[in-house]
Amino acid sequence: MNGLLRTAQGKAKLANAHAEVESKVRREIEITEAVRLTFGETIDPPTVRAMAEALLAYSDPEAINAETKRLGVDRVCFFISRKYELKAALKRNDLPKVVLLVAEIRLAVGEQGRLSNHRGKTDYDVGWADFVRFRANENR
Repeated sequence: MNGLLRTAQGKAKLANAHAEVESKVRREIEITEAVRLTFGETIDPPTVRAMAEALLAYSDPEAINAETKRLGVDRVCFFISRKYELKAALKRNDLPKVVLLVAEIRLAVGEQGRLSNHRGKTDYDVGWADFVRFRANENR
């Protein structure tokens, strides 16, 4: 009986380790694709810097307030979870880190924004397409 339990535990550990490796591989593939979609086949340092700076500008309360008015909703949500890390990477000119963080932000927000109602309030969660529109208008 004890041997069966050890065998079952060993199989469970092996399955768990396999699932963890698969998850990491899937995430790397997602990030690689997000980098390609965001920056193209060749990564241009000035473009990386400009995009990261635009993301930071878009997450600024003033820009969020402008989006709220433009969309006619009660609240716009655009949260960069690693904002300080992105600022620090820009300051250090650590472009590989900036590329990674921008790709992770793109994956986190999703391609399209989402409108929802919560407790009688209309919320809009920004998507990557909203950021692209913001960036295009910012450069006019």
